[in-house]
Amino acid sequence: MTKISSTQNTGNLVKFIQEIPSRGVPDKLTGKELASLGYTSSNDKTIIPVLKSLDILNSNGTPTESFQKLRDKSKAPSILGSCIKSAYSELYKLYPDAHKQSVDVLSNYFSQHSSAGAATIRNIVKTFNALCKIASFEDVTPTPTVQTQAPNLPQSRASAEVNLQPRRQGPKANFDQKIHFNIQVHIPGDQTPEVYESIFKNLGKYVLGINEGEE
Repeated sequence: MTKISSTQNTGNLVKFIQEIPSRGVPDKLTGKELASLGYTSSNDKTIIPVLKSLDILNSNGTPTESFQKLRDKSKAPSILGSCIKSAYSELYKLYPDAHKQSVDVLSNYFSQHSSAGAATIRNIVKTFNALCKIASFEDVTPTPTVQTQAPNLPQSRASAEVNLQPRRQGPKANFDQKIHFNIQVHIPGDQTPEVYESIFKNLGKYVLGINEGEE
């Protein structure tokens, strides 16, 4: 069974995380360091393993990159949300909106994935919910018009305007139509450069009407 970190002092856990932007970065967070910051309760020491499980601290107590990112107040909620999703990845596989699930659903899940007793399960759920209340889970990931990732090739974006002229001139073919369109290309990153070159050549030829040798 998996050991899931939790704390009885969820209020102090939340307070510590929210104070990260205004506090200096410690070389190493220990129980003694916590006490010097005003977290003197014996239960406050359980904050440290929770922070380690979130990858805010390394296993030896030193701050991680996530700790540093949490110092940005504007991004801290989404950074914490990312840490939570990573730390509770199995829960989020089962419930993509785990942070919206009821106490009963969460209690049932953690009971199945932990050998802890009822009191500890309550603390686990309480810890998870306390973290979620100060986190943001909104995914704001803009999709580029054209994006490719391939060995030795840069990412590419394209947006094209094409003037379509009729190939045959006649009474009914006297129009000039402009179309603006976006192209999205999703290509596996394990192909050879020749494959990508061929794809873009065909895009130019059959979509944009560019033949080889034309500039």
